[in-house]
Amino acid sequence: MNEVFFRLRICFAKQGRLRWLSHLELLRAMERLIRRSGLPYATTHGFNAHMRFAPGPALPVGTSGARELFDVWLTEYLPPAKALACLGLAAADQIPIHEVCYVPTQLRGLQSTHNLESYELRLLSPDRDLAALQAALDELLDRETLTLVRREKSKDYQTAMLIATTPLLKVDATDGSLRLSLTLRSSEQGAARPESLADLILGEQGSVLEVQRLSVSRDGEGS
Repeated sequence: MNEVFFRLRICFAKQGRLRWLSHLELLRAMERLIRRSGLPYATTHGFNAHMRFAPGPALPVGTSGARELFDVWLTEYLPPAKALACLGLAAADQIPIHEVCYVPTQLRGLQSTHNLESYELRLLSPDRDLAALQAALDELLDRETLTLVRREKSKDYQTAMLIATTPLLKVDATDGSLRLSLTLRSSEQGAARPESLADLILGEQGSVLEVQRLSVSRDGEGS
């Protein structure tokens, strides 16, 4: 007899002090949340059975996430509203659950399909005005390749492949801070950190204060 499963996609936020969780620690937190919720989750077969799930692309330590994704397989169908209510009751304040929906069980994992990551960065640049930073950004976008440095290691990326949409620099009207919005594409080249791109724009006269991933999506899908 073939087992029937239902693949529930959870959209949640990772915020506050929980942004310092590693990817593995976040997976464990989501597992505990689902267990507390009472959802009828499916498990793998074998001696070391565990919950069947597929996480979204890893979120770097220290980066918050506004709309993260996490798939879990269920053994029974629950109306989305009921599943959302169960998860909401079990969720910690800093992992709020936004919404849930069912997706086809045969889809590939989120980490292989969702290759677009949209970010907003809060920047500190006391000695450079917006026009100068915009000029630095425009110069970078004109380059065929970008060399990004992370932890003293450099890597070259094709600019057109890496940057999926035109980055936007602006001054936030609420607090006067400088904000950079951009969408990066992961590919065979790997995934780049948005801070590395911001460092190229700021040079030595600024720094990245905060990074938030706004969403993950795939080519052809709105971010």
